[in-house]
Amino acid sequence: MNPITRAIDWLGTRNRNLNADMVGVEAATFAARCVILGLLLSVLAVGWIIVYVIAVATRAPEVATTSLLVLLLLGLPIVWFAFRNNSTAARLAADHFESRLGFRPRWWMCYSAPRGWSAALERQKRWHASGRWPLIPW
Repeated sequence: MNPITRAIDWLGTRNRNLNADMVGVEAATFAARCVILGLLLSVLAVGWIIVYVIAVATRAPEVATTSLLVLLLLGLPIVWFAFRNNSTAARLAADHFESRLGFRPRWWMCYSAPRGWSAALERQKRWHASGRWPLIPW
């Protein structure tokens, strides 16, 4: 495991431990990675906003352009990895719950707390009972 993934897993330990009983260790690990990557992207975006506003206020267009390029170069891979971890967590959680529920859940999203997973399960049960799955999951 590379050092970046190890650091992300270390930061997501609390989240993983909270969710492990609900969805299994693997799904909880990928969900925690998704949450930490989302937090990292938020911090990066706030930093970019501060730099961009200061650059525009001081009339430094080259700094504003460079900050935008840095945001894109760092932000796009973070978004991709967060999406990939979210998809993996959703698949593993659906595998985990399929035998318990009697149907395969759909439209999973990455949740940061067990009550989020519980709310998603209740929603899935309602959708399954009505026989209609919404086109937009939320």
